[in-house]
Amino acid sequence: MTIVVIDDRIDRVIAGYAQPDNLGLDEDTTVIDLKDQWVTPGLIDCHTHLTGQLKPAIERMRSRMQEGEAHSAIDAVANARKTLMAGFTTVRNVGSGGSVGLALRDRINQGVVPGPRMFVSGPPVSVTGGHGDPTNALSPALRP
Repeated sequence: MTIVVIDDRIDRVIAGYAQPDNLGLDEDTTVIDLKDQWVTPGLIDCHTHLTGQLKPAIERMRSRMQEGEAHSAIDAVANARKTLMAGFTTVRNVGSGGSVGLALRDRINQGVVPGPRMFVSGPPVSVTGGHGDPTNALSPALRP
């Protein structure tokens, strides 16, 4: 199988092995031999939260209440890269606080930050104390 990639996009897939000059490509075209490897399409995660997906639940709650959006943004950049390196080329980022998810999507699209293509919902919609309530209905007297 020969996969021709031009400008970071798959241009064509050809059965069997083909030399670059037989495909009308320059002789100095980079050839990567993957005959003993697997090539799979990128994975899609349809429900993720890149702003805090890799933390335990109690740590996510503490972060939301004590650290704020700046910390979430830094976590999101790191998580976007980890997600891409794990083979996920597209994610649906649902319910990220503030505008962090939207900003991350924009910077990935601009090539500033490595990460998967993102479809972003923005902030969650929730009743007080519901699943999307960032305080989880914790009394203000108990918050740090």
